[in-house]
Parts: sequence; C-alpha cells; structure tokens
Amino acid sequence: MVQRSFLTRFARNHLETLNLRRFFGDYRTFAFSPDTFHLGIGEIANVVDAATWQAIWRDFWQDPRLVSRLTMYAGTRGECEANQALAEHLGELLGRPELGEQHVVPYDGGHNALNGVVRACVAPLGSPTEARQYVLVPTPCYPYFSTILNLHCGILAFTAYSAEELVQGIETLVNPQVGVVLINTPHNPTGYALTPAQVERINRAVAPYDCVLAVDMVYACNALEPQAVRALGGFDPQRTVYLDSFSKKFGLPGLRLGYAACANLELVEALRMMKAAESISASAVKLLFGAYLLRQHRELAEAIAAAIRRRHHAFRQAIAGIEEYGVALPPASGNAFYLPLFLERLLARSDLDADAFGTRCLERYGLEVVTGTRMYPPAGLPQGRLHLANGEARIVEPGPVVYAPDFARAKRPFIRVSFGIEERVVEAAARLRQACAEAFRGD
Repeated sequence: MVQRSFLTRFARNHLETLNLRRFFGDYRTFAFSPDTFHLGIGEIANVVDAATWQAIWRDFWQDPRLVSRLTMYAGTRGECEANQALAEHLGELLGRPELGEQHVVPYDGGHNALNGVVRACVAPLGSPTEARQYVLVPTPCYPYFSTILNLHCGILAFTAYSAEELVQGIETLVNPQVGVVLINTPHNPTGYALTPAQVERINRAVAPYDCVLAVDMVYACNALEPQAVRALGGFDPQRTVYLDSFSKKFGLPGLRLGYAACANLELVEALRMMKAAESISASAVKLLFGAYLLRQHRELAEAIAAAIRRRHHAFRQAIAGIEEYGVALPPASGNAFYLPLFLERLLARSDLDADAFGTRCLERYGLEVVTGTRMYPPAGLPQGRLHLANGEARIVEPGPVVYAPDFARAKRPFIRVSFGIEERVVEAAARLRQACAEAFRGD
C-alpha cells in the first residue's frame, strides 16, 4: 500500500534534494573535540572571550526600553535606532553616506534577508503571468543558497572561481527570465572580490533587464583588501539590495540578525511588506542589541576581522609549496575567512574523489574540512534547458535548475578551509600538507 502524503507535490519532491541535515545534522552539541582541527563550518570562536560577552550582555540588559519592547509589537520597520546604526555602518563600508534608516529592512539573519529579496523580485516557478522565475547564481556558493531559492523559484547556475569568471557569466547569461542576480563578495568559498571596473561591467550587463542585484556582503569585514568592499558601492543603486548579518561581523550566528538595504524605496517597502507577512518584524530586543554593538562595541568586529586575517596569513605561509602535491591555491587576495584548495592534480594521482579525500583528512589526520561538492545545486533536481544564440540566453525548457552549457566540464574539485574557529592554524597546516603529500604519493 502506498503511504499517503499530505504535502504538495512541490514540497514532497524537494524533501530529498534539499535535505537540511546534509549540512547541520541534528541538534547541535556545542562541543568541539580538542583532537580535531576545526577548519570546517564558518562559525567564529577563540577571539572574544566569554567574560567579555557576559559583561556586554549584562550592560545591555540595563536598557530601560527592553520591557516595553518585549511586551508590545514592534512597528513593521523594527527599531529606528537599529536601522540608522545599520545604515551608517553600511554607508561607511560602501562609501554611501546617503543611506539612512528608511533604506533598511531588518531580518532574522542574512539567510532570511535573501529569501525576502527572492520572494519580492522573482515569481514562483511555473507562474503563467511573470517571466522572471529564476535567480542567476554563480557556483560554487554558500550551501544553503540552493535551498533558499528552490523552495520558491528556479536556479540558473554557472561556474565562477574568480571575479572575472563571475562577471563573464553574468554578461553571458542574464536574460528576461532572471529576476535576481546573486552576487556574494568577498566570496564564500573561493575568496574573490570585485574591482570597480568589474562592478561597472555588471551594471552594463543587467541594464536592459528588470532584475535586482542581491549583493551578499556578509564577509565584508574580513576582506583582505578594504577597497574591494568600497567597490561594491558602485552598483546601480536603484536595483541593488545589500545583504549583511551579525553572524560573521560579531561572531553571533545564533542571534539570527541580518538586514537588507536599498536606495529604491519602492523595493524597500515591498521587502518590509514581505517580512511583515512572515513574522511582522525581527525581534525588537535583538535589534536594539545590534544597534548597541555597532554604536558601543565596534572594536569587537574589528578584533574578529584582524584575528581572521592573521589566521589566514599564517595558514597560507605554513602551506607554502603545497602545489608540489597537486594542490592549486587562489591568489592571495579577497576574502580572508575561507580558503579553497583545488585538487585536480592530486586526485588524478590517487583513487580518491574530493569527498573521499575530505573523509580521509578527518579520519587519518584529525582535520575537519568541507568539500566543494556541497556548494553546487544538489543532484537529483529536474533540469531545464538553456539555449544560447546570437549573444542571448533563453531558458527553453523550465526546470528547478538550469545549468550553463559548460557547467559539468568547468566544475573543479576542491576542499574549503575556514579560519573562524581554529586558532591552531600552523599545526593544522602541517597536518594538511602531510595529508596531501601522502595522497599524492599514493600512501
């Protein structure tokens, strides 16, 4: 007897391909084995000590406004002070001082902010009256992007391992069926950042189309070159939504506080409407806490960013010469938070694939890393088809995921290391060199 299902066909078809347990598993234990070097997930630790955070929480809870915020609904705008503090912070990073509280929409994390932009600017897949049903996504990318997008619309995916490949992909593939172009820079996992000239090329490429640029800049404070973040201020202000969060800035992913900011007030009000329909607003109490951190404790964000940069530089120095074992590294610029190691030559010399090498790193050498196979649309989604002719792209067969023609050929195997938690980076680098050397030699 076939078991009855009370889900929609859409939800049922996505249960396997978008299974969240692939990434975070079950309940977190909040414990880390001292015998393992934690170069995997991108949380932050061993920078700001627990006593400092306890003192900050204690001082914040003296704010007399907290009772009224806890016992009453917030307005749909959230907290004016928090929005203004967020706008000032973003304006400083981007060189956009005109941004104000009216341009900010608070969310429950950057993840939630992207979901809001997609729902406002992209129609559900199969909509009969709206052509814009796809998000143009450079991959590899943050593993949850596919989940966020495919639960609402379609993905048009291409490969980009450098800023130039990102720009060329947008120039080639943007079309009237794209509602959002997703740009994550400084990039997770490959680290690339954009130049002002590349930003302007993207502006020109999207100018003929009614699509939004969703610029995910959660790693802005961890950029190795601050001018790379300032370049993002050059995106077309009427179509650009900047996304940021406190997960990496202050090392508080459990706070779930993020925001979107845009100069286009019609778009901002649409985002606010979507958020109000979802949960009225983000918690006013945590918005006040975010404003308090930005106004009173910006030095914590700066200390975290400095620690991440030190770990990145120390690790890269400690693995100098690893190329002789078949490993390729990206240029030493861009994002300090993550570092990908490309394994084409190493894997060709062994009987391993990237996932098997990642498992070997953990089991033999106590190295926790993330393999690049997680950072593309999941296998098993029904595929549509793209047609390229006369310099124009068109999706001729709809599907939850549509790949650029050279997608499979262009994919590169890699592992990604994170510098958010592990402070023993020199010792971890020595273990990684050993893992690569022994796999390359077939040991």
